[in-house]
Amino acid sequence: MRSMIDPRDVLTALAPSNRLHARRSMVGPAALTAAGVGATSPALPDHVVERLAAWRLLHDVPFGYLVPDPAALPMESIRFFRIDAAWVEALVSGALAVGAVAERELARATDAEPQARRAADRKLRSVRDRARGRTAAAEVDAERIGGADEVCGFLLRSLLVSQFPGLSVRAYRTTAVPLGADPAVYDQEHPEDVVPLLRIERLAPTVMIVLLQGSPKLVWLQEPHHGVQQGVDPAPGGGLQVPVRDVTGAVTAEPPVPLPLRGNAPPGVVDVATLVERLDAAHPLGGPGRGGAGLGLALLQPPARQRFEEGP
Repeated sequence: MRSMIDPRDVLTALAPSNRLHARRSMVGPAALTAAGVGATSPALPDHVVERLAAWRLLHDVPFGYLVPDPAALPMESIRFFRIDAAWVEALVSGALAVGAVAERELARATDAEPQARRAADRKLRSVRDRARGRTAAAEVDAERIGGADEVCGFLLRSLLVSQFPGLSVRAYRTTAVPLGADPAVYDQEHPEDVVPLLRIERLAPTVMIVLLQGSPKLVWLQEPHHGVQQGVDPAPGGGLQVPVRDVTGAVTAEPPVPLPLRGNAPPGVVDVATLVERLDAAHPLGGPGRGGAGLGLALLQPPARQRFEEGP
């Protein structure tokens, strides 16, 4: 396991769980008193707290511990989960106890656990910022982590991960977010509905992990905004079609128009003049004609969105 922590800082790696429980069973209030450990322990170094926070977000945890069987995460699948608080507490306890050999050292490690957990929880949001070389986010209320705001997330295994490295992920505490809403605008107007993002990372070319501070009711995946894309849509009965849009680019209630192809040309050549006539007949944009801008607006292909909502 990768670690940049000096063994003298006590927290160096994870201890086996059976060894941890055996040690902890010997440490109680009497042992703490006998070892001369007070009610409070010295504050841990910042780099130790930051490493604890990273571990609480499953950084450096082998992937085989997260997905023990490949069949649990097949290709083109998404798996939502909630992190077991007891599992994470055992990880922190093991990290603090690994350098404790004598009873006094073990007593001090036990006494430091509550403070270490609170300090690490306050750093959770800053882990992602530090990994991206950005200014660390403000510390959050440690009492909210693991309580009302438990850490949830999902694993995504799909070609989307490799084909769209800038895949956008948003999560909300409500399913009432309108389908056509601009996420950036909605987030500003309804900050109380937003579930903060703690970690988003590509673990393999086609595998991505996302962790959230809270339990979302809606998760929204969206293709990145690489630029203006134009195209047509497949028709339900076969062939292709073009949606009818108004001057703002919004799809209207009129049914899509079939895509006309030129009969005296190679396959796949669009009859642009006929397409313009059909679009103007379905929804005129005003003026003498639709023009190139109006046709480009009709062929606009916004980034695809996929919503995952909480079941009943």
